[in-house]
Amino acid sequence: MKNFLLIVTMILCGALAAAEPTEVQAQYDLGDQYFRQGKYAQAVPCYRKAAENGYAPAQNTMGVFALNGTYGVKKDPREAVSWFRKAAEKGWSPSQCYLGECYEKGTGVEKDLKQAEYWYRKAAEKKNRGAIKALQRLRSGR
Repeated sequence: MKNFLLIVTMILCGALAAAEPTEVQAQYDLGDQYFRQGKYAQAVPCYRKAAENGYAPAQNTMGVFALNGTYGVKKDPREAVSWFRKAAEKGWSPSQCYLGECYEKGTGVEKDLKQAEYWYRKAAEKKNRGAIKALQRLRSGR
């Protein structure tokens, strides 16, 4: 019985260790905590650091902030596209959808409907509802 409990404990500890967040994810989570408290000036540097360290959700967040010029981040569509592309290339479907939209509208990049369709399709393959609708709209010519 002792061996059984030891094995179960080892398995559980190993599973828990594997599920622990990485440092970069922890930085992003700290940003989320500040954000939910309305402490945007503290949240943005946390998101930015996580984004600069390659965390796709943070890259997407920084892209949204730059696209809209919100929470103290200067409005810069080209910077937004840069953040979206970094996350999109990692397979982050929200960024793939945003990047598709940027190409569709010519926001921060030259308008390119083939690129828009490409990125919408990538996101749609991951069941991103916004991308599925955008792809249908784009293909129907509306």
